[in-house]
Amino acid sequence: MMMSASAGMLTIMLYNTIDTIFIGHFVGSQGIAAVTLAYPISLLLPTIGMAIGAGAGSLISRRLGQGNVNKARQTYGNAFSLALVLCLLTSTLAFIFTDPILTLFGANSETLTLAKSYYHIALIGIPFLGSWMSMNQMLRAEGLARISMNSMWLSSFLNIILDAVFIALLDMGLEGAALATVISQIVGWSFSISIYLRKKSSMRLRAEFFSWQGSLIKEIIALSGTVFGRQAGDAILLIALNKFLLLYGGPLLIAAYGIINRLQALMMVPMIGLNQSFIPIAGYNFGARRYDRVISAFIKSILYGLAFSYSLVVIVWLTPEFFIGWFTTEVELIEATLSGLKLVIICMPLMMFQTIGAAYFQAMGRPLAGLIMTSSRQLLVLIPLLFLLTPSLGLEGVWLSFPIANSIVAVLSILLFRYILAELKKKHTALEQENASRNRVDETFG
Repeated sequence: MMMSASAGMLTIMLYNTIDTIFIGHFVGSQGIAAVTLAYPISLLLPTIGMAIGAGAGSLISRRLGQGNVNKARQTYGNAFSLALVLCLLTSTLAFIFTDPILTLFGANSETLTLAKSYYHIALIGIPFLGSWMSMNQMLRAEGLARISMNSMWLSSFLNIILDAVFIALLDMGLEGAALATVISQIVGWSFSISIYLRKKSSMRLRAEFFSWQGSLIKEIIALSGTVFGRQAGDAILLIALNKFLLLYGGPLLIAAYGIINRLQALMMVPMIGLNQSFIPIAGYNFGARRYDRVISAFIKSILYGLAFSYSLVVIVWLTPEFFIGWFTTEVELIEATLSGLKLVIICMPLMMFQTIGAAYFQAMGRPLAGLIMTSSRQLLVLIPLLFLLTPSLGLEGVWLSFPIANSIVAVLSILLFRYILAELKKKHTALEQENASRNRVDETFG
């Protein structure tokens, strides 16, 4: 399941990565800066759907673990329709307030027009992408990660082809990149819808399941906070970073961080895949009272995530110019990217502790704890470090903030894990004693 979930997240990240590669070679550093400025909204709005799907997926896996299929279907219908409505509403508002939003994100007279040309078209795909991501989260919750993966691979390959046609052949620039992405998202969305129409899933597209239930919507939203909090924290962090980078180097440094961000996102695929796989496994086994399996999944997810992530860090650390060369051949941009890449990624794998800890709370139906944990790195540690370090260290302070923040949050997470594992072991011991007592009774009266 981990490989399927990782491949799914990889395809979502490929949208922005492939766009950036084509833009870097056919538009230049200004184009990369423009896409990076628009990225917070492209990251945040679809996450509404992804978060709703993740919250609903936690409920669905537990309902299925309890054998309550009808309640699981009701959860699916409410979550999918809620994701579609909210993504449509927020993308409309984002279009209406385009200039204030992009200015807040760090756009200036040099980059605003370019950013708008990409941003306006990309907004069209937000309702499709958000509701599609919610569907795929719920498919994984019922054990259909491979089918979810197929829809994403299809969309990703189409995006690469359309980028080549629109940007390289037709010279459509940023508009072509955005159009290629939107078309690919609509195709992926249609494929996932067809899975339900063809009854490949145990969920059903029936009107009775789309009737909103207040208590269920409230529960879904509460459980969605962990995923949305993490992505909202990332979006706020990107806004703050854009401001600091604009101060110390202008659009060139924003473009440099755009490249670093894409590389880091690709390197985090194993981490995110393990996270998405862990949630339904932990939720299902917790619902089935198999606490020993929850403990096993918890420990293995962290260890595998650290191993995979550090392997990728070593590869990129040893050959950074090769990977930066995917995005640009401009010497000045390559040098700007090299100035921060190694510091940003060196402690990145330590984020695995925070990621799995937050996923555990989400799977257990404890949204507030999950929300606090998932947003702590960005909002409570990294952004304050930016304000503390940059006045004296300048640009170096921006890059140093990343490894320091990751290390601090990792230590705090490990301290919390002692409590989590002790709690699970206590439940497992109580269950074993209960089963042993029941067996003695059966033997006595059998």
